Amino acid sequence: MIAGINTSKNYLKKTKGKIKDFKNERKRSGEGIESEMVTVLKRFRIEIRAYHGGTLHGKDVRKLMNDSSDIFMLFANILKAKRMQVRRQCDRSSMQKV
Repeated sequence: MIAGINTSKNYLKKTKGKIKDFKNERKRSGEGIESEMVTVLKRFRIEIRAYHGGTLHGKDVRKLMNDSSDIFMLFANILKAKRMQVRRQCDRSSMQKV
């Protein structure tokens, strides 16, 4: 029984490590929508606090609201650009199937 518990603990530890590595790699790539949006927030000196579960609080919310028109315009541009990239990838893959 104890051996089974230890095996489960080791598996859990390895899995958490793999998840952490995946998240770190994804953040470094800078190609994802989330990382581009976080970059926009950083340009406006808005920080997402990890100790609050990745949410905005206090002064960061005020900064976001003060600059909301500019920030959300940049967000819209990111989403539109990514949409076009996805469409191109889909078009390429559908042409390859034909």
